[in-house]
Amino acid sequence: MIKMSEFLKENHELLQLILLVGLITALLVLFFFSFKYVRKLRKHKQLFGWQVDWAEEQWDIVEKQRLIIEQKQSQIIDSINFARKIQSSILQSKNEFSEVFQKSFILYLPKDIVSGDFYWFHSTENIKLVVVADCTGHGVPGGFLSMIGCTLLNEIVIHNQVLDPSKIALELSKKLSRIIRKADSDDFSDEGMDISIVLCDASSKTIDYFSVNQSIFLIDGGTVNKLSPSIISLQGIFDDELISSTKSANMSYSENSFVCLSTDGFIDQIGGGFNKKLKLKGFERVLSSLVDSNLDSSDTFLNNEFSNWKGENIQTDDVLVLGFRL
Repeated sequence: MIKMSEFLKENHELLQLILLVGLITALLVLFFFSFKYVRKLRKHKQLFGWQVDWAEEQWDIVEKQRLIIEQKQSQIIDSINFARKIQSSILQSKNEFSEVFQKSFILYLPKDIVSGDFYWFHSTENIKLVVVADCTGHGVPGGFLSMIGCTLLNEIVIHNQVLDPSKIALELSKKLSRIIRKADSDDFSDEGMDISIVLCDASSKTIDYFSVNQSIFLIDGGTVNKLSPSIISLQGIFDDELISSTKSANMSYSENSFVCLSTDGFIDQIGGGFNKKLKLKGFERVLSSLVDSNLDSSDTFLNNEFSNWKGENIQTDDVLVLGFRL
């Protein structure tokens, strides 16, 4: 029997050869798998690099679009701000109103930069005429319609000497209808205007009034009296047939009475503890607090009342509340 030491001695070279072949084989296998792994890494790197390049390109596109949007938004806001300046130049100022009515207030809170609500007034020695209107919508469309309304009232009342509230409303309806139909007949049904017109005659101590979809409030002796709209119509002031068949109402007033005209922005504002509209009853409660107050500071009082009611909610519409002592 051959001893192990003798076997190893006799086959030493063979064993070295076998070991060398095994080592070379292992190295080849390791190289093969390493080569595949490196090749796979290169492919992933190429793919990842393409994805990074694509992401960078998309980011550049998004950034350019963002800059374009910001530029366009800035241009639009600048245009609307300029429209506000034009609207302010056409609307009569609060100071002018207080010169005609020494005891008065105006709360004017546009929802956007320009407002679809507007007020207008005219006075002679014994007669004072006040108009409060709410154009369809708010923002730029309502703002332009309000400017047209002021211009037409100048023509109807000052130049044509129409003083009866119902006739003023009818003339305004006809003129607005012609302008809007001429501009775009297809969209005419979307336009509208609610309005209140009050004529105060100091010589007879009476007021003539006419209103479309708006209540007029007469505060007399601590009591808030709501005068219902002369007409209620989905078409608002553009309901020529209904306006032409309705006459102005007339009533007497006492020395301590004051009139309040309002659009629906304050009345329809969402707020309070249950996020509901204030509604007419709630608005009358607010007005009842003005009975013993100084009318000159009533706009501040109403502004605080509106802010408290609105709370964290957004303002839903333009707000206009105007009051004056008779």
